[in-house]
Amino acid sequence: MRGLLITLFLSPLLAHAQVLQESTGSLSSGFRIVHRSQVNGPGSFEGVGHFSFIYFGDQLLCQCGSGSFFISPSGARAIFTGAQGVTTLFRTRERTTRALTSGFVSSIGHVEWNEPAGKAMVVFEQLSPGKPAPKPLQVLLNEGT
Repeated sequence: MRGLLITLFLSPLLAHAQVLQESTGSLSSGFRIVHRSQVNGPGSFEGVGHFSFIYFGDQLLCQCGSGSFFISPSGARAIFTGAQGVTTLFRTRERTTRALTSGFVSSIGHVEWNEPAGKAMVVFEQLSPGKPAPKPLQVLLNEGT
C-alpha cells in the first residue's frame, strides 16, 4: 500500500499520512489489528512512525496494541483504552462504545470477565513504583448505550 493517502481522525499528526507498509492480523471474533509504518508530519520527532490500530470489521476502535485490548471469552465485547485515555467498552452486536472512565486512570493490566453475570472487573496497573495501583473498576456489561 505504498503511497496510499489515508485520513485518520485519531491525531492531527496522523491525518493524511503516507503509508509505507501495512500488515493485518486476526485477534479473534471479528477483531483485527493493523500495523502501519507511515511518514510522520513536519515537526515530528521521527520521520517514520509505527502505529497499531484495532478494528472490529471495518470499524476503527482504537490506536492501541493487542496488549491493551481485552476481548471477552464469548467475543461479544471488548474493553480497551480509547481516545484521550478513556477506558472503553465495545459491544459487537450493537457496534457501540461506552466510556467507562472520564479520562486516563492507568494502563489496563487485565480484565476479569464474568459474562454469565453480566459483569467484568478492569484491573489497572500501578502508575509508578511505590504507589498503589488504582482501584479495580466494576463494569456492568449490559447497561448504558
